[in-house]
Amino acid sequence: MKKLLWLGLIGLLTASACYIYVPSDRGPYGEPRTRPEYRDRYSTYGDIDIAFFYDYLSPYGVWVNYPPYGYVWLPRDVSYRWRPYSRGRWVWTDYGWTFLPRDRWGWAVHNYGRWGWDRGLGWFWVPDIVWAPAWVVWRHGNIYIGWAPVPPGIEFHRDYGFRFRDHDIPGHYWHFLDGRHFLDDDFDRYIIPYERNRTVINLTSLKGNIRVRNDRVVNEGLEPDEVRRVVRREVTRYELRDARRPEDARVQGGEVLIYKPKVNPNESAKPKSSIGRSEAERQVTQGRLRGSLLKPSPDEETLNRDHERENLVLQETQEEEVYEIRRQVEEDKRVARSEDEKKKIDEEAKVKLTEVRKRHEDEKKEVTQRQKEEKSEVTKGKIKKKD
Repeated sequence: MKKLLWLGLIGLLTASACYIYVPSDRGPYGEPRTRPEYRDRYSTYGDIDIAFFYDYLSPYGVWVNYPPYGYVWLPRDVSYRWRPYSRGRWVWTDYGWTFLPRDRWGWAVHNYGRWGWDRGLGWFWVPDIVWAPAWVVWRHGNIYIGWAPVPPGIEFHRDYGFRFRDHDIPGHYWHFLDGRHFLDDDFDRYIIPYERNRTVINLTSLKGNIRVRNDRVVNEGLEPDEVRRVVRREVTRYELRDARRPEDARVQGGEVLIYKPKVNPNESAKPKSSIGRSEAERQVTQGRLRGSLLKPSPDEETLNRDHERENLVLQETQEEEVYEIRRQVEEDKRVARSEDEKKKIDEEAKVKLTEVRKRHEDEKKEVTQRQKEEKSEVTKGKIKKKD
């Protein structure tokens, strides 16, 4: 009987060997341990239980029971327009494009698991046990570089990575930059307002190349040469090394240190404390949780400063698009074989510029309307506080 059980277990492991687990409707993994010695036990090299995520992240956010994913995590005290993979820097390593977060808890939620978005909650993180330099896909063009977290539920296969199409990634998931700022330490200052995403998506092509090589997940969605042309400087390659503690993430000489322990599954796991979805929505609405695209809660000074920066980025990137069209026109005219051909190029460019300017005006209106709503939300919050 024991022999039959062992044979059955081996069969199950063999059948699933070609897949890497991704968040699904299986729910949570393991029981949390919040004793101080639990933190100490996993503060140095070695494996951890997935229950450690529940304990470690609890001070920085709230766990929400969210079917079909089980327990998901919402960050607390982040910027009202915070998004995953927005506070940190991108570095090119022997694992491909690697996200080096600035947040103390960033090592867990940007290298393990997936991010989803809910209209009432904002961004939520679904735990998983597989480490990657970044669970994102890319878009790239002559002007822009963009990335988006891969939503939960899209299956990852160790042989070919992800199989998805453009519409599998919602438009507002994308972070787009003028590519010149891609390698900046503070690139979050240059993220384009998401009202522009529809336009930029049409000016870029999808680049997704997350796969397993030599028993490790790599993200090589963008070629360094492509990035070099856009950022207009060399792309440094770093060696990735294990950090001793979660808080040790940093660049050190020619190395990048990141805490990336092996995480063991534990299907009985659940947070020590959690709330339901309706309560989480209420806390988001009250401003006790931040990170939603639709429910801002900054102070008035911060909001005005962010709006000014946002409007500047909007203007600069729109002007860059117009400049790129004109540059391409001049290049096409230089190789034109006749005056008639040059005339046709000018006429087509005139039509295209008219369409682009109309689209830009629509984008400005959308941004202005959203900013107006955000200011109204802040004013309502101040009135409530006075009451």
